[in-house]
Amino acid sequence: MATVTKVFGPPGTGKTTHLLDIVDKAIRSGMEPERIAFMAFTRKAADEAATRAVARFGLPKERFPWFRTLHSMAFKTLGVQRNDIMQEAHYKELGYELGFTFSDLDSVCMVPAGTTLGDKVARLESLARLRCVGLEQQWMDCNFRDVEFTAARQWYAGVQRYKGFNGLLDYTDLLEQFAAPIDVDLFILDEAQDLSPLQWRVVEQAAETAQEVFLAGDDDQCIYDWAGAAPEHFISHLGMSHVLPQSYRIPRQIQALAQSVLNGITVRQEKTWKPRAAEGAVNHIMYEDGLDLSKGTWLLLARNHQTLARFETYVQKQGYPYLKEGHHSTDNPTSRAILLWERWRKGQPLESKDVRVIGKLLPALQDWQSKGVTLLKDAPLPPEVKAMSWMDVLEIAPKKREYIRSCLANKESLFDKPRITISTIHRAKGGEAEHVALIPDLTAQPWGQLHTDSEMRVLYVALTRAKETLTIIRPHSNRYYNI
Repeated sequence: MATVTKVFGPPGTGKTTHLLDIVDKAIRSGMEPERIAFMAFTRKAADEAATRAVARFGLPKERFPWFRTLHSMAFKTLGVQRNDIMQEAHYKELGYELGFTFSDLDSVCMVPAGTTLGDKVARLESLARLRCVGLEQQWMDCNFRDVEFTAARQWYAGVQRYKGFNGLLDYTDLLEQFAAPIDVDLFILDEAQDLSPLQWRVVEQAAETAQEVFLAGDDDQCIYDWAGAAPEHFISHLGMSHVLPQSYRIPRQIQALAQSVLNGITVRQEKTWKPRAAEGAVNHIMYEDGLDLSKGTWLLLARNHQTLARFETYVQKQGYPYLKEGHHSTDNPTSRAILLWERWRKGQPLESKDVRVIGKLLPALQDWQSKGVTLLKDAPLPPEVKAMSWMDVLEIAPKKREYIRSCLANKESLFDKPRITISTIHRAKGGEAEHVALIPDLTAQPWGQLHTDSEMRVLYVALTRAKETLTIIRPHSNRYYNI
């Protein structure tokens, strides 16, 4: 029987580093990397672990075949092909047939997260399977007042028929069909708090023949219960418990505030951990325009997508590049055309592909070119044109032009990774920044669950991303986190 150790990693305590230390010890003792599994709930966590392992041990990525998500593990062991999986086009086709419309799947949980009727009935069907309960039970638990049970049952029957007729599987099918252990000696599971009952069943099967099992996570940071996560499985799982005792991220003042939130969570594992020596600061301001974004890394957080527009408007006004849920605000063809135009004005040669980039924002370029001659590449422009800056030549919408001009005036790179990230709390999980700002306003659904364990964990995650300062912005509505 395997020895099982539960590793509880509070924010910033170096959980991934600790788990890689375990991998290191195993490899140094003679274990082949191919016999080590490192499973994570999210692709981001699995990829980070694999990248760090490759760098740390100087081995090719192919030597770590089991550094994966659970879905990816099931995909590999079942021998499934990409075209065997339900894609967006399939959902749209079936939705058209049944009268449902859909948003995208949540890229983390692989569960529909939108608010259309199609999203909700598909989420009911998926969650019933992830939680290992009946469809009617899931419908009652979700309490979707605008979804009749007959609609959920119609979708359930329709999707089963559609998959069977077309020989397709969805992501939950991959987990349901997984039924055999993988051939490894060491099995490590990260982000254990976010697993659903079905995923726990997969873990138990996959790790059945391993000699050592490490289950790692932090139940206080479980924020995917809407997608079936069951942190109580991690808390109550048999095994020795080990709490990582020292945070290398959280300063004292921020830890004290975060601890006050933990006191409102009823189902949790008690953990004692120390903040780093710095005092840090918790600030309160009236509006987001009181933020000084000129230095340091920033994480600008809100509970819901629509609230992020406030941050985006302010950051653009101030003239700083940013990431918003994976989208880079200035690394785009427009900025590329600006760069190329200014390079050409300084005498640097352009390739034909570069000219095409500029030409999309300079339609008049065709009027200046002779037949068979690429003007910017092969022939000079009139001196009066060459003297003009990109602001006078390239056709860019005024708002975008002013934003890019402001970024350049602030001496910010248009192409490097930005210092500023704008994100919902859920997408920021696992991230950190020197400075964090939070808009505490809530929409109706989280407001209705304000004092539940689930919503307190979301707030806790938001507060514990900051390394130096945490700024709370005064709410603009009567529904908000009371911090």
